[in-house]
Amino acid sequence: MKKLIFCTIALTLSGCQSTYVQSQSNAKESVNKFDGKKTLTTKMLPAWTKASWMNGGVGFSGFASIDKPEYMVVEVTFINSISNMEKLFLNIDGQTIEYFAMSKPTDISFGQATRIGMSKRGFLVPVADIKKFKNSQSVKFRVTTLSDGSREGELVRDGKLSQGATSLINIANKL
Repeated sequence: MKKLIFCTIALTLSGCQSTYVQSQSNAKESVNKFDGKKTLTTKMLPAWTKASWMNGGVGFSGFASIDKPEYMVVEVTFINSISNMEKLFLNIDGQTIEYFAMSKPTDISFGQATRIGMSKRGFLVPVADIKKFKNSQSVKFRVTTLSDGSREGELVRDGKLSQGATSLINIANKL
């Protein structure tokens, strides 16, 4: 009986987790009141990094204008670090592509509850490159900084999408 109850609870919780991630990674559509343009945005979700989430945490989110469906802005967030990000490299199934940061400087913020420093910067990426994630076996990333080297990790590992990759793909699918 104890095993049955444990299995039921475990299956219920694992189902809730995948539903939660899916709801958080959905692209939200908003309409600008000034000119009526539609924008898609997603929340920041983590990618897999070599260090633990808090020590080497890198999150991905994005936004795009429906008027310009060829490109989107991929926002990279460093958790627990104040760094000036310079370039984003994506290695999609062995092909490395370099992306430059938007002209806006790195945004520095601190968490409300924990006061942990975070750095965020946008990179202009073709939507076609993001759509490749769905059928890729491996998508690795490297974000270089001006101050302390780089951070590396994976958005897709053995064909499995990270939460950050799912977030970006959901925007690309709506464009």
